[in-house]
Amino acid sequence: MSRSLLAARLAALGVLALLHATAPAQATTFCVGTVAELRSALTAAQAAGDDEIRIRAGTYAVDATLLYNSTLPGWLVIGGGYTEGGGLPCGARSLSAGATVLDGQGQRQIMILAHQPPAGTTSSMRMFIENLSFANGIGSGFQRGGGLNVFLLPSSAVNELWLENLVFRGNSGHFAGGLEASVANGMIRLVNSLFDSNSAPDSVFGHAALGVNASPAAYGNAIVVANSTFTRGRCLGNTGGPRGCGLSIAVGTGLNAAVANSVFHDNPISDLNAWVFSPNGTERLTVRDSLLPVDISSPPLTLERPVTGDPRFVDAAAGDFNLREDSPLIDRGALPIPGAYPQFNGFDVAGGIRNRFGGIDIGALERQSLDRVFANGFENLPP
Repeated sequence: MSRSLLAARLAALGVLALLHATAPAQATTFCVGTVAELRSALTAAQAAGDDEIRIRAGTYAVDATLLYNSTLPGWLVIGGGYTEGGGLPCGARSLSAGATVLDGQGQRQIMILAHQPPAGTTSSMRMFIENLSFANGIGSGFQRGGGLNVFLLPSSAVNELWLENLVFRGNSGHFAGGLEASVANGMIRLVNSLFDSNSAPDSVFGHAALGVNASPAAYGNAIVVANSTFTRGRCLGNTGGPRGCGLSIAVGTGLNAAVANSVFHDNPISDLNAWVFSPNGTERLTVRDSLLPVDISSPPLTLERPVTGDPRFVDAAAGDFNLREDSPLIDRGALPIPGAYPQFNGFDVAGGIRNRFGGIDIGALERQSLDRVFANGFENLPP
């Protein structure tokens, strides 16, 4: 993401931007093409406060867990898909999340990102993770999030976590095999992302667990999940109660959460567990315009315009979750995304145009029909 694109996104937040100081003029942009360079950039960024890390396209065999642990306020952008352009090593970009793969090789947790300044700090962190694939990460012992683990503290600051155009595939952890993300006070937004074949063999939530304890009212929804696909999650299940192998959403007292335009498929026991820490009866947990076969929630979810039936993926067994032309998910999604957030960047998780034929499809992949002449060209250029 360029500084101008970051500025545009911050400006689009409107009232939410008032919760954060304006990004300073001085910041560092790293262009990395090896695991060693990525590790070095994360170490430098955690000591600086405002940085962007651009990861070049390719597959990276992660030899030890990548760590970022900052106590400073500001923002951090980590994004993949960069290629040479305009005479610069990271001057162009593919918007396919599959262009840059961080591979744990079935041996280690891939990445941990943390913001944990001293208690009482009110300076905030805004973190963007985008356009990446996390594959074959393993959280050993009691590690959560074999692909990615993010936690933003303390409760005295308002922090934001933006997750967009991500793929989590074949990751495993004790809990939340693909992704675990928690924010003590603030928000989490997860959009245009694909979760496939992640697992928690000793526990629950094969794909992901998202949690926000407190949140300013301006966000509308403390957690938003939109246009994402969760399929083939596996887990032990039922640990500590009736919990299953899909996605977990947890919010604090009086907070709201929403899932929109998303598809859940083949996740044993339950596709979605939504629950509230110490509910007071005012919480709203809403799922709209989504295919959600089984949910276990307390309080119960509000289902708006649910979609039912076979999603009719092109070839789910082979991991192809594009939609067939007869899929009930085509053009069934709706905008705007719930809550006070900007909308999509205009592309799906594979870099295809999102609003292809005047409608939004449900799930991470927008049907591109058969005319993919420019699949690796014009459609993958930055907006």
